[in-house]
Amino acid sequence: MTFSKQVFDAYEQKNYGNYLWIQQYKNGKKYWEVPPVECEVVKSDGTPPYCHSEDEFDEMMAQYYMDVKN
Repeated sequence: MTFSKQVFDAYEQKNYGNYLWIQQYKNGKKYWEVPPVECEVVKSDGTPPYCHSEDEFDEMMAQYYMDVKN
C-alpha cells in the first residue's frame, strides 16, 4: 500500500509540499512504525524543512497557510 499527498498551486505551477509513505517492514518494525519515504514542506521563505510523519506534514502545511494569509 502507498499513501501520498501533494500540495501544488495549479496557477503558479509551484509545489509546496510532498508526503509519501509506503507500507513496508524494515528492521523488524511494524509497517506503521516506519517513517515516510518523503516528507517535506516548502516554507514561505523558500527553505525546504523536512518532516517525519503525516501529522507533522499536516501541521507544517497548516502553518504555511497561516503564514501566507498574514
